[in-house]
Amino acid sequence: MKKMPVVSKSVLLSCAGVLFATAVTYGAEIRVMTSGAFTAAYLDLKSQFEQATQDTVVTVTTTMGTGPNSIPNRLRRGESADVVIVDDAALDRLIADGRVVARSKVQLGRSSIGMAVRSGTAKPDIRSIDALKQTLLQAKSIAYSASVSGEYLSTELFPRLGIAAQLAPKSQRIEGERVGAVVARGEAEIGFQQVSELLPIRGIDYVGPLPSEAQRITVFSGGVGAGSKNTESASRFIRFLASSDAAQTIARSGLEPIAGMEPPRAFHLLEGTIGDIHEALRSARTTCRELVEHYLNRVAAYNKAGPALNAVAAINPRALEEAERLDAAFRESGPVGGLHCIPVLVKDQLETKRHADRWLGEAYLLKGMYEEAACAFSKIEAPIIAAGFLGYCHARTGREHEAREILRKLEATGTPPPADQIAVLHLGLGDTDAALQWLGKAAAERSMGIHWLKVEPVWDPLRPDPRFAAVLREMRLHD
Repeated sequence: MKKMPVVSKSVLLSCAGVLFATAVTYGAEIRVMTSGAFTAAYLDLKSQFEQATQDTVVTVTTTMGTGPNSIPNRLRRGESADVVIVDDAALDRLIADGRVVARSKVQLGRSSIGMAVRSGTAKPDIRSIDALKQTLLQAKSIAYSASVSGEYLSTELFPRLGIAAQLAPKSQRIEGERVGAVVARGEAEIGFQQVSELLPIRGIDYVGPLPSEAQRITVFSGGVGAGSKNTESASRFIRFLASSDAAQTIARSGLEPIAGMEPPRAFHLLEGTIGDIHEALRSARTTCRELVEHYLNRVAAYNKAGPALNAVAAINPRALEEAERLDAAFRESGPVGGLHCIPVLVKDQLETKRHADRWLGEAYLLKGMYEEAACAFSKIEAPIIAAGFLGYCHARTGREHEAREILRKLEATGTPPPADQIAVLHLGLGDTDAALQWLGKAAAERSMGIHWLKVEPVWDPLRPDPRFAAVLREMRLHD
């Protein structure tokens, strides 16, 4: 039975510590659509709000959904919702589409991606990026969600780690239920989803969050549906969810509450490590442009002025432009490589021009962007130093004939090519035995590229092979 409206002309109400002092109507029905990450917190807080206000909170959906049943598509079909809670980017798109009131947006919590296994099974190590990669490669089956976390894993993280092709046959994208439920039934050995969506599931053991280098923090926000007829009540509910008194419940669910959080620690340029810089970028305490401006200001203050150190001979005139480009890339898909936005001083004795395109190509390669990498490698003035990488990219994009033509030319050249380049080309063509054989030659010759063998993701498919470990030992690159 629907509750009759209760009207009070002068109300001082404490709803779990949230005070309302105005002429307010209570007893309204508030229809809520929320994505899965905020569901556990929402369900706990919903009853507290109802008891305090006499409003009725109706749960329309507790999943972002996919295809026709996704929250955006349901709203486009005209389904009513007074409150919509989804990830920040999705809410911004709904605002742009006119489905959510723009000025009603309120950030509620930050969410991390975690991993789980079936209860009672061994918990793999994912505390570092290398450990995570080994766990992924060794797992017999992998499950991830069909929403924001799964999209990040399948289209960004796995390609960036260089293991997307190996993981694809044993991975499944889960729609219509929580990833944890699939893992609990034994249908996947390991599963990834927002931490807050894993924790409530019975029959699984939570392993932990992704390591910081691989983590993607997602902010979840609430807004008032554009077609809401209870905007006042909807706004009141969102304010309650964003209040400091709701923070403890949100934190218990596995989210990091926005309200009641300690102010982020200041970012100190002089003491910042690469990890500090990347964390400051992720938490929006700085931007790449601001960081570069800091460094340029310090150069201006100490290089020619002040003590006049005269240590910097030239500065890239496009530094700020490049910083803005990196900021745009970061907002779109995260960091561009391990040295994202890290200013570099190069000694003037070093020749850098002919290596710039190789570095750019390897950055694209790290992101799994093989077409762009091939374009960069093809511009190198001394192509022999990266011919193997160019052939590797051709092979990975289905142009096997072009890859084999590069291999033929390398093997026929009068000047012996770097053995590591032939090795990587054979790897791209799927001939691991030949790749390992040429890596052995590269180690014996102490080829320049072999020194990056331990950390370059392109070699990840060979790491489980004992012959690869033998090459690392020969080069003294083993742990």
